[in-house]
Amino acid sequence: MRQSQIPSLQDVITATLVNFLAPANVEVTSEKETPWSSATFTGARQSYTLSVSGSSAAAAVARLARDIADMDFDLRRHVVVDAVLQIGKTNWRVSPPAICVRIEILTVACDYRPAPSARRSAAISPPIIGVPVSLRAARRESAASSLAIRPPIEPAST
Repeated sequence: MRQSQIPSLQDVITATLVNFLAPANVEVTSEKETPWSSATFTGARQSYTLSVSGSSAAAAVARLARDIADMDFDLRRHVVVDAVLQIGKTNWRVSPPAICVRIEILTVACDYRPAPSARRSAAISPPIIGVPVSLRAARRESAASSLAIRPPIEPAST
């Protein structure tokens, strides 16, 4: 019996990005994987350059810019720890116009599989840390707590 071939990290990330940007037309113009390591982790830095075109391209790129930090990538034995998006120039010489998007994703090798997005808020961190976390809630709380409201909100007087 022949085993099915396991897709590479690049294949999975590319498919996830293309599906997320649908119904816009997406052409992957370059992709590069560079090994990465720190004192405690190993992984890879993935770089992609995409050309997004079609009538829904602007809306798809705006949605990607808004949601890239919370995107779910179904990676085997890797976790996305950072994702950066740079929106480049629009090529007006082609029809329909194409938006150039550069994405850099840092993945780290691990021995656990993240929970699906529906259960992400209840996901447990890796056993070495052993602390229940909600990645999205933690990001939102730290972002909200660092914002100063000027002028301060005063209760309405009666």
